[in-house]
Amino acid sequence: MEKSCVNVDRKSSKKVKLFIGVAVILLLLGMSANSIGEFLNPLKFVSEVTAEHETYMNRSVQVVGFIVESSWQQVGSNSYVFKLTDGNATVDVEFTGDVPGTFKPGIGITVIGTLVSPDKVAAYKLLAKCPSKYEQSIKDTLESKEKQGLAS
Repeated sequence: MEKSCVNVDRKSSKKVKLFIGVAVILLLLGMSANSIGEFLNPLKFVSEVTAEHETYMNRSVQVVGFIVESSWQQVGSNSYVFKLTDGNATVDVEFTGDVPGTFKPGIGITVIGTLVSPDKVAAYKLLAKCPSKYEQSIKDTLESKEKQGLAS
């Protein structure tokens, strides 16, 4: 009789281990999917997001631009508002979180968050430097606008 009890305990033990293993794998897949989703979001200029706001509304976006001078305001202990531009369009950004150490108004940044209205992003992450292929294009656009007297 003892032999059958041991056999049942082994079967139960295997089922518990299998259940725990599957649960851990599902948890890791869920965490990975969130990270992959952020990674797969392409970088978009401010003007691309505003022109195609129906596509990006209430979705995660990565928006590249420059902080408009004098637009940066701290509105809470860890909350900020500012304007982001690429020289062709401007969006308001509401950001809650830690500001990168290299951050300062006037620099190129990537804002990661959700487009909550055609001209507003609720951001949860700021990357203080734009990828170089975007940064030069934005600088060229802003310089051209300034020469024409059109910069905001």
